[in-house]
Amino acid sequence: MLLVWFMRTMAVVWISKGLFAWTIALGVDRNLADFLELPVVTQGMIGFFAVTDLMAAVGLWLAAPWGGVALADLRSERGHGGDAGGPALR
Repeated sequence: MLLVWFMRTMAVVWISKGLFAWTIALGVDRNLADFLELPVVTQGMIGFFAVTDLMAAVGLWLAAPWGGVALADLRSERGHGGDAGGPALR
């Protein structure tokens, strides 16, 4: 039961992160960032994480096994700058 509450707490955090990415992509607050003036790579990253953060949040809220996997995959991609678990090139 404790694991389910932890997963749902993380789901709320990931929902807020996904919605924040959508506010940037849709241009809700242009003082924060103007999406069209950002580099193409940054636009792609914002779009990717706007979709996958919400997908992982739904999986975490439902306590589905793929929700934890999606969360771990997202964390590894952010930590390696988009490298999906491969060796870090430094």
